[in-house]
Amino acid sequence: MEGIKTSIYDKREDFNFKIVNFPYLDSNIPKNPAYGIYISQLVRYARICGDKREFKARNKRLSIKLEKQGFKKKILEETFTKFYRSHYDELRKYGSSIKVFREP
Repeated sequence: MEGIKTSIYDKREDFNFKIVNFPYLDSNIPKNPAYGIYISQLVRYARICGDKREFKARNKRLSIKLEKQGFKKKILEETFTKFYRSHYDELRKYGSSIKVFREP
């Protein structure tokens, strides 16, 4: 018997128009706190997603969206490493190393 698995449903993904819910880096905001948004979303995903594949899919979707809004891929990768190290307890349930999360 399998346990309960949870995932994220975001009704905004069902809309037929674009919704801006994260800042563009070319706006008048400090860069470091903007990357903090990425970490906060990763924490939320790790707490909600019961499955590693769901977490990875959410992370990939978010990363692509942020890159389109001017976030730098290299800094997002460094930020993910920071998240992984400081929130390992949230990720332990997936039983994976950081290498697994970086795979496509």
